[in-house]
Amino acid sequence: MKDPAATEALEGSQARIEAMAALHEMLCRSSSPMRIDLSEYLLGLGATLLDSYAADPGIINLEMRAEKTVVNIDTAIPLGLVANELLMNALKYAFPKRRRGTITLTLERGDAGRLVLSVCDDGVGLPTDFKPETTNSLGLSLVRILAEQVGGNLKFQSRPGETQFHLDFCGQMENGH
Repeated sequence: MKDPAATEALEGSQARIEAMAALHEMLCRSSSPMRIDLSEYLLGLGATLLDSYAADPGIINLEMRAEKTVVNIDTAIPLGLVANELLMNALKYAFPKRRRGTITLTLERGDAGRLVLSVCDDGVGLPTDFKPETTNSLGLSLVRILAEQVGGNLKFQSRPGETQFHLDFCGQMENGH
């Protein structure tokens, strides 16, 4: 394809399909096909995206800290897609011109039994007029819709050298996990 926008759209679609394929594979291997260890899934997803989008190994470091959290499939699917979009955006835009940096993905328990999924980077930051709630980006529009689907609150902060997206949500955890 000669159109960069079309190529980018297809690459984004491919990454979304790969994220769903990884989840499907985990479900097939699971003894409980309606439950997924979200931390295991996110760690694998992050490693796959880093391999796919980081042009040069070692330039971008991906740090992942995820508490073991077993959720039902209705929670795992939208959260996998949210993490996929936020990680892809950081990998594609936070570190231009071979800039070195770190992306950190965390999944931890927040207040009142809620969970917090965070994707943060120490890249160039977002434009000062950026507002995720009004952007026309397909990926961030999808993130907003999926955040609502899991009863989540999406917050972001950005300044040069740091961008943070935090999704505080009510994960439907299984068996007290």
